[in-house]
Order: sequence, then structure tokens, then C-alpha cells
Amino acid sequence: VPQATVSKEKVTAGLSIIDALSGETNFLKSNGEARRELKANAISVNKEKVTEEFNLSSSDLINDKYILIGKGKKSNFIVIAE
Repeated sequence: VPQATVSKEKVTAGLSIIDALSGETNFLKSNGEARRELKANAISVNKEKVTEEFNLSSSDLINDKYILIGKGKKSNFIVIAE
């Protein structure tokens, strides 16, 4: 599973889902693609569907370190907060 590391401070401060998908992790190629996928209801965080207004926070961390982002059924990505 592909993965990227993001600083824990950014996640704790509230990282927008669009920044998390494209700018910070390069899971998706652009902010436009991230918005399209969010409008199509294709993005999930820890297996829960999210919208464009969603912000990642410390409550989304699994084992105080990981966040699972999914696109559709088969494309998954792990964000590691360090």
C-alpha cells in the first residue's frame, strides 16, 4: 500500500482533506482531481465517506499514528503522522 508521512502538528491543527489528498501526500495528482473525487463521493477516511469540508484531525489517527485514505473500492493510501 502506498504511503506518505505528514507532520503530526498539521494533522492536530486540522489538515483539510483536499490538502491531504494532493498537496501533502500526492495520493491524487491535483486539487481539482481531489475535488472531483470528493464530489463523486469516492473518498473515504478510515472507511468512512467524507465530503469536501472534512478536515483531518487527531481523532482520525489510528494507533495515534496512521490514517487510511481510500478512493473507490480498491485504491488505498496510508498517511503516517510523525
